[in-house]
Amino acid sequence: MHYQEFLPETSLQDYIRYFWVLEDDTDNFSVKSFKIIPDGIPTLIFQEKPNLFFDMDAQAAPQLYIQGQSTKFTEHRVMGNFRIIGVYLQPTALKTIFNIDAFEFNDQKFP
Repeated sequence: MHYQEFLPETSLQDYIRYFWVLEDDTDNFSVKSFKIIPDGIPTLIFQEKPNLFFDMDAQAAPQLYIQGQSTKFTEHRVMGNFRIIGVYLQPTALKTIFNIDAFEFNDQKFP
């Protein structure tokens, strides 16, 4: 498994905290669990392959979605190899870019 972070260019830093990539290209098909700690940061997430990540209610995460600010612990599971790309937005980015108050997206995924 490999994780990387990339800083945005200066002109995007008011909106984007950083980009990240998490990937596993091994042939290990065991189930992997990821505990997501609430951090109050909205995120844009893209899964390279659809229907790989599932939440605690066995609901598949959309292939591309905005995750609102997390206020509670969650857990996601994946089996097999994967690549996901995330964009950690600045806390004010949803209001600045979409004119949506961040609290309206709390603990929700929007495809």
